[in-house]
Amino acid sequence: MHAQMSILRDIIYGSIPHGADFQRICAALGLDPQDLNDSERLVPFKPAAEVWDVVIAETKNLFLGLQLGEKINPSILGLMGYLMQSSRTLHEAISVLARFNDLHSTMMKYRIETSGDVVLIHYEPAVLWQHQYPESVRQSIELAMSAMVTLFKTLSGKNVFPVKVELPYPARDIREYERIFRSSIVFRAKQSALTFAKRDFMAPIGSYDKSLLARFEEILEMKLKSLNGQTNFIDRISQAILLDFKGNAPAMEVIASHLNMTPRSVQRKLKEEDTTYREISGRFKKELAEVVLKNAVFRVSEVANLLGYSDSSAFRKALKRWNH
Repeated sequence: MHAQMSILRDIIYGSIPHGADFQRICAALGLDPQDLNDSERLVPFKPAAEVWDVVIAETKNLFLGLQLGEKINPSILGLMGYLMQSSRTLHEAISVLARFNDLHSTMMKYRIETSGDVVLIHYEPAVLWQHQYPESVRQSIELAMSAMVTLFKTLSGKNVFPVKVELPYPARDIREYERIFRSSIVFRAKQSALTFAKRDFMAPIGSYDKSLLARFEEILEMKLKSLNGQTNFIDRISQAILLDFKGNAPAMEVIASHLNMTPRSVQRKLKEEDTTYREISGRFKKELAEVVLKNAVFRVSEVANLLGYSDSSAFRKALKRWNH
């Protein structure tokens, strides 16, 4: 199990205004502060699971997950967020989230269930995580639920609240939950789920016909077609990166699994080709940046987000490095 560094980065940075000490958090998790800018890194299970325990100890705020969820915007989710913006309805947007979430984190699944005139979004954390780090799981689920309400408003332009919130945890001050969800809250439930009226779940997304990601998807599709039929090993690596690209290149382990190889075998094969995975993924990002920047509808900050950079400054530095 793993989570992308961008998830930890957002949690850590989000906790600072609530009183957390940045350096202490990084030290507790064994992270170099510079690591937070490496969006390509997949964080192993232990620090990914422990981040919530550390920030809660720092802030003494048991509602931190709920409150950070209120500040979520689609761009934080990288390419997946732009895919959600390009969807026709809220239902399609959450289907994108459920389908591609493994690219973001393998620690929790989203499942959509339609039952009569309601739709349920189920939050299903990995069993190992749930048993070893119950507070971490609770904070992650509450952030995801709160973020869902925030994203629904951002995407549809109107308030869309659940008709019921179910959490399998002991009750806490219900006023914060009611403020955010404006709904019936059920603690010690059998599941973690949000229930929405089906008519609300089918609300249209205003950016559907003008989403930047719609154009970006076209570019990716063209690149994918151009790779079809090319069978050398480096091209196969590039195609695997394209299929799993979510604002950054996937980890070597992910690519190896696509090719039914071990990471060691991939590295050995690339050495025979006189290259490395870092060089290939770097060229891939450079090519995408060049193509996207030619499209005048993209601002530099948007391209930086799409390619997984923490800010425009980091992206500009990468551009300079590529061009020298």
